[in-house]
Order: sequence, then structure tokens, then C-alpha cells
Amino acid sequence: MRTPGGSLQILFFFLVMTGLLCVRLRARAAARVQDLEYAYIKPNRYYAVFGTESCFQVMVPDYAGLEFEFALLHGPMFSTTGYKTVMASQKRSAISSFSYTPRDKGWYKLVATIHDPYSGSLTIQTGPFHCSNQAAGVELLSARISSIMALMHREGCKSAYEKALFVHDWLIHNADYDESLKVYDLYTLLFSGVGVCQSYALAYQMLLHEAGVECLYVVGYAGGDKHAFNLVNFDGAWAWVDVTWDDPKGGGSENHDHFGLNDILMRRTHDWSQNLFCKPPAATSLSYHYHMRKGAVPYFSREDLAKMLDRELRRKNAGIYFTYLGKEKELHQGREIKQWLDKNCVSYDVEKWVLAGLTTYSGTLQVSYLDLSAHHEYKDEGELARILARETAARANPIRVRYAGGDRRHDISATLHALLKQHCAKWGVANCNISFYPRHAALRVDYRSKP
Repeated sequence: MRTPGGSLQILFFFLVMTGLLCVRLRARAAARVQDLEYAYIKPNRYYAVFGTESCFQVMVPDYAGLEFEFALLHGPMFSTTGYKTVMASQKRSAISSFSYTPRDKGWYKLVATIHDPYSGSLTIQTGPFHCSNQAAGVELLSARISSIMALMHREGCKSAYEKALFVHDWLIHNADYDESLKVYDLYTLLFSGVGVCQSYALAYQMLLHEAGVECLYVVGYAGGDKHAFNLVNFDGAWAWVDVTWDDPKGGGSENHDHFGLNDILMRRTHDWSQNLFCKPPAATSLSYHYHMRKGAVPYFSREDLAKMLDRELRRKNAGIYFTYLGKEKELHQGREIKQWLDKNCVSYDVEKWVLAGLTTYSGTLQVSYLDLSAHHEYKDEGELARILARETAARANPIRVRYAGGDRRHDISATLHALLKQHCAKWGVANCNISFYPRHAALRVDYRSKP
């Protein structure tokens, strides 16, 4: 027979074991590094000042159960590769920040390894940042940054989008790609206007940081080559920006095709799956896509392009600003639009058209239309016969008609000739000179004298 005391002991044991299980479950709920939505290092500035402390913070969505270790590497002046000297380190601990006061000139980068309780680890790093022991150099850089920020403020840039766009445009119009592939630092780009993708991406990151906009430096591949580009935090929504690809070699074709892209669009040409610098946050929004914000008409495929052109030409839109948002790497949209217009433009009373500002993913179709306001519209042969009967009875001259039906095989010339042959005597037509176009015609009529 079980005693009341024995029941209490069993209940107490059950509650203790349940509590231990809950503790264990909470411990097991610690983040796994491979499941982190993002991980990157955020410094207090993107250049080092000799004798002044630089601070770095690892940014992750959940710090529970994670530990961090740091190593600050140093390389020689004018070299952004070959970091071999460990200048400082911080052993594995729950502290997710690191500080260092540089006493040596040259290039630095901070490497951080994130550990979880399950033997998982993730290594991330900063982009290279430079330290000069000459006050004049720091003052020059500071003055250059201040002058760019002053220009931005004069333009009235307040939002993250406006600031990111201003800095993007300043770089593409004040720098050129270094085709010799020798300039990798941001300083030469800012002062001499030349650099490779790393220069563009590092300069963009630094300038946006100074403007109060969070920006990540990402290295991956684009067009089959190793490439550096950026991910920008637009008021909580991340989007991709590639300043280098918006500033084609040789200059003069600057554009905004790679401003404000989400992951789907960026993956058409870019791959950051092997990126060592960070685990970037997801970019899911198109709210900051440059062309969409400027009012471009989007299309997503060849079939969608045809539908878009049909819709806009029916509306008699004289300036069709469009952007391609499909998944294909390249649609050759200029060729596709030309082929479609060569085949179909007569159906929309297009007098002439020009493709302007054409880039890989955007452009403007400028269209002028024939003025057919004086033409009588008809949709079938019976309606055309009634129009001609009415106009000849009124001895109108000329008689202008326009086919507005949906039969693409309609032959306006053959239809008019057949009707005139059948009814010219009844309509009092002695002779008729007809100017034909694919969808409209003008008849100049010689009438018989009335008896």
C-alpha cells in the first residue's frame, strides 16, 4: 500500500526531473552558427587612426550560447594581401566585442570566429582598413570625407535611400575602374579617382558609415571573376548595391542597374555563397530598387515583355521607362524589343520609335504616334462600307479610315478595292486615289457630276 508521504516523494522527484529537462532544453536552444540568419563585424570606423582606439562588434541575431575569439592581422603598407602578423588577439569567451589601439602603420583586418555549444564555428572578418602614422594623411582623408558629406547635405539627402544613392552616384561619376588592376585601396580612389572593385566597395562602405547608413563589404564572384560589392541597410530592409558594375570600364555609361536589388535579382550575375567576410542578412525587398522607385514599368520574361509593350502602346505612352526583373542572367532586351516592334508597331499607329538609355536591365522606349484623330474607325467590312456610303453621300474629300479591329490578317487595301469595285457607281465615284498604310488609308475621290 502506497503511503501519502511516498506519493509526495514521487511528485517531488517528477518536478525536479521536469525542471532539469527544461533547463537542458533551454541550453539546447542556444543558437547554432550554421542557422544564424546573419553574422558580420561592425566597427566604429572603417579606417584606423594611429594611437586611437578602434572598436569592433560582432553582429548576430541571437548571442545565446555563443562564444567569440578574435585575431587582428597586420600587413605591410600598400599591400592588402598577405596578412601574416597577429598584432593582437582575444581568447574564446562570451565577449562579442574587440578593441585595439594601432601603433604600427600599414593594413589591418580583424578575424572573428564564432563558436556554438555544439562544436560548430563560423569565421568572419572585416575588409582591409589602413592606418597611417602621419597626422597629415588622416587629416586629408577626414577633409575628403567631410567635403563629400557636405555635398550630400547640400543636396538635402536625409533618408538612407537618398544617402546611399548620392554616394553611389558620386563614386560612379568621380571614379573610373583601374584596368591595370593595380589599385586596391579606397584612398587612391577617393583622391585620384581610380581603383578596382575592392576600392569601390570599401569606399562605398566607409562613406555610408560616415553618413550614418549601415553597409556591408561582401566578396564573391560576378561574371566568373572574383568581385567585391555591398549590402546596404535601408532603414531595416537590406538590399544589394554594386557600384563597380554601375560604372562600366571607360566611363560614359554609368547606370543604376545594380542599386537596391534583392537576393533573387542579384543572383542573376553574383554569387556570394563562398564569402569569407560575413554571412549577409537576407535581401528580400524591392522597395529600394532604383528603377522601380523611379516609376519604371517592370516585366519578368519575354512573354511579359510583349504584354507590357502591347499595354503601353495601346495607352499611347510616349515614353515607356521599363526594367527587367526576371531571373534570367541577360535577356538581350534591346534585341527583343526591336524584333517585337518591327513585327507589331504598325498595329499601334507608331510613326517612329527610339530606344534611349538602354542598359542590361533597363531603358526607355521613346515613341511618336501618327495623328489619326481625323480617321473614321471601323472594325469589320460592313462598318467600313457604311462609313464610305455616308462620306461619299456628303461628297467628303479626302476620306480617312482606320482599322481598329483585332484581326492581324486584315488587308485594308484589298477590302477597300473590293468595296469600291462593288459600290462605286452607287456612291457616285468616278475615280479614287488611295494612299495605303498597314492599318489606315486616305482616299482622294473624284465624284461624278450630279445629273
